[in-house]
Amino acid sequence: MFGWTKNASVVEHRIGDNTNIVRSVGLTDKHHGAAALRSVKEQTLETPYTELTTQDQRWELMNSTCLEMQTFYVTTDDGTIAIIDVVYSNVLNLKTTVQFNVKIFYGDESKPHLWNTDVLSDFEFVNEQCDLVSGKCSIKLVGQTYTIKSTVNEACTVDLSFSQLAPGFKVGRDGTSTFGAKKANGKVKHTFWPRVKVEGTMTTREGCMDMKGIGTFVHSLQGIKPHFAAAKWNFANFQSPTYSAVSMEYTTPPSYDNSVVSVGGLAINGKVVIANANSSTTHTSVALDPESNLQEPKSITHTWSGTSSDGKEISAEIKAVFPARRRDRIDVFDEVPKFLKGIVAAATGIRPYIYQNAVDATLVVNEGGAVKSVPGRLMCEVVFMS
Repeated sequence: MFGWTKNASVVEHRIGDNTNIVRSVGLTDKHHGAAALRSVKEQTLETPYTELTTQDQRWELMNSTCLEMQTFYVTTDDGTIAIIDVVYSNVLNLKTTVQFNVKIFYGDESKPHLWNTDVLSDFEFVNEQCDLVSGKCSIKLVGQTYTIKSTVNEACTVDLSFSQLAPGFKVGRDGTSTFGAKKANGKVKHTFWPRVKVEGTMTTREGCMDMKGIGTFVHSLQGIKPHFAAAKWNFANFQSPTYSAVSMEYTTPPSYDNSVVSVGGLAINGKVVIANANSSTTHTSVALDPESNLQEPKSITHTWSGTSSDGKEISAEIKAVFPARRRDRIDVFDEVPKFLKGIVAAATGIRPYIYQNAVDATLVVNEGGAVKSVPGRLMCEVVFMS
């Protein structure tokens, strides 16, 4: 998710001395204030969400610093959760890369997860920038179905399809929050396919895995340096035989007064139940992680609320407790030279870590007074940038 930060450090290390690292890349930001953030929540007063068109599926490929991602989540019938993530990053228009990442959290929690990341060197965007193709990897959109085929890494080959079971949406009119008082200095945008049917296989060195299940697709764009947009992220992806729930929340750094922006929704087969900027995440218990010196969440609550198209008041809640052994913790700077990591952290406070958990959970849904409990599988991701 934060390839930009690592790439920026490498680019600036080549440019010059320690002072240039901060000044040239722009690793520090001035104070803008909350009023300089135009949250997508403002749009939801008139338009809670908008269904996606073909144009919304295109890669934007900004000609400036940006991080753009397509992330496909799979929850299989046996509880395995897989993540296929394609990341396009542009650092100062000096370095452009595409990475193809695959992760598998097995239903058997005692089994170590699988993680591969590969740089695609021969990529191009075709079909009006809806498709990404390279020699050993392709992600193609036909109608309401994405197909992913990859042999880029023999440790895990991919042959999957993701077909909409509910309409795709963007919150508000355009799904976008902008940063900057007088003119937009950057933007953050998300679009979702909240509920999809997944078919196909992933093949590891242990054999071929049937990946039949339910999933979610998220297309995100950070047209701003990631640490200027957010100091913390919370992501939730819940899947069950009947309901899907997705939430993406970020808290801005002090330069925008620690403002919170959250987008998400609930879906069933054939229908978006609600989608808006009302979802929220609370870390209900935490513990100090001595490795990162961060307050790692040990239990979490996700909520959604809104009004359905037929006028019903809808609310939903998940309360989850994470196991003592987390599924993964990622030090985003792990491959950055230690001395450079220290320089950047000291100058800016940036020390990005990602915590991931996958657990059984229950979504409690209240539809106009009718309450139901829906068992399913929850994948959570918590990101600390500083």
